[in-house]
This record gives sequence, structure tokens and C-alpha cells, in this order.
Amino acid sequence: FHPVKNMTTGEGAAISTQDPAFYQELCRIRSHGFTKGNDPFLRTNLAFTNDKPNSWYYEMQSLGFNYRLTDIQCALGISQLNKLDQFAQKKLALAKIYDENLAKIPGLTLPQVETRHLSGNHLYIAHLDFKNLGMTRNLFFERMLADNISLHVHYIPIFYQPYYEKHFKTDLNEMENAVSYYDGAVTLPLHPGLKEDQIHHVIKSIKKNSMVL
Repeated sequence: FHPVKNMTTGEGAAISTQDPAFYQELCRIRSHGFTKGNDPFLRTNLAFTNDKPNSWYYEMQSLGFNYRLTDIQCALGISQLNKLDQFAQKKLALAKIYDENLAKIPGLTLPQVETRHLSGNHLYIAHLDFKNLGMTRNLFFERMLADNISLHVHYIPIFYQPYYEKHFKTDLNEMENAVSYYDGAVTLPLHPGLKEDQIHHVIKSIKKNSMVL
């Protein structure tokens, strides 16, 4: 629920499950490993008085974490849930404007277009063939920024990260699709507050700045 996701609580996450045992385990893990709900106590001599559970008692039966959302974050998340369909419809409509206007730009492909209607459209990715366009991605980013448009890349392949490179040896010849995707991936602005004239400004800038000057 990071602020740029389709709904937000400021930060944090949620897990959904239909498995009661897994749910109980998750409840323990999220709160320091403490027992929750109907968990049986192991130290019954401390947990009960005259066969009645002591209201203050809890047990830490396993190692856990502090993964709890605050009440304020939860309240924000609930209010966001009420708007989620509205957000999704707006982002889908904006994404379709991109699709219709970017489809025929030389050197640019849209890897998500076939599944657009199935997607939550958290991100809008365009893929540019920078080599054939005769420019670097950095140059393209600089040109777009000069038009007050900030771009990003989602995501850098994990095998390029120094930690994973150190601990997990990767044959890049086996990762050619990931490498090819990363080399041309560009994330365009997309959020429910984006106006149509702003979308068309981005489109106009892409058409201009993807051309070799």
C-alpha cells in the first residue's frame, strides 16, 4: 500500500487467505510471535486460574515481527477501498488513451496492451528500441524531463543487483528476455489524478523526443 499503488495506507500491506490455520500463523508472525485468537497456550499453569483464562495473559511461542498497520493507516485504507473501483476505471481509461496514441510510434511497443482489460494498471510500461532509435535511455529521459515529464524504470532485474550477483551466479544468456525487456523499459506517468490534457502532453513529448534530432 505504498502511496503510488492503486490504493494506499501510506505504506504497509495485507494478506488474504481462506486457510484458518495459515491465518492464525500470520496473526502471530505480524505481532512478535504472540498468540492470537484461539491459539492454545503452552504454559497452562500461567495462562489459567481455576480453569478460567487470565485476561492479561499471552505467549510468544515463535519468533515474529512487528508488521502491524497503525489504526490511522487502516482507516485510510478502508476509505481507499471505497474508491478502488473508481480509481481502477479512471486508470484504465487513461491507459487506453496511451494505447491508442502510442501504438504506431516507430521503435516503441506496448507490452501490456493485450491484457490491458485484465490489469489493475498499477504501472504503464512502454518499451523503446533505443539502439535503433540511435539514442540512450538517459538522453530520452533528459529530453522528457525538459518537458516537465518525469519517467522511471520498473524494474531493474534482480540479477543485476550486487548482492544477488555476489551470492547467486547468473548466466545472462539464460536471461535474455529479462535483459531485453530492461534495456528498453520506460514507465510513463499514470495515476487517477492525471488529466487528459496532461496525458496528451506526455504523448506529444514522446513523439517528439523519441525522434533522432
